[in-house]
Amino acid sequence: MACPRCHGLMVVDTFYDLAGIQLTYGCFNGWRCICCGNVWDQMIAANRAHVGEVFKSSRRKSPARR
Repeated sequence: MACPRCHGLMVVDTFYDLAGIQLTYGCFNGWRCICCGNVWDQMIAANRAHVGEVFKSSRRKSPARR
């Protein structure tokens, strides 16, 4: 898999909670780029898409010039 940011090599990695303990709710598997450190998984992709939609809908259009 290629990194969407730098096109580097993505590897599967396990990410842990802040205490460093692997818990069923405190860790997840995802992809990490070995070049730039970008992290990607399904939840991150869904959140980024949602934020993009909110940003697009909340942008004000500039008033028409006369």
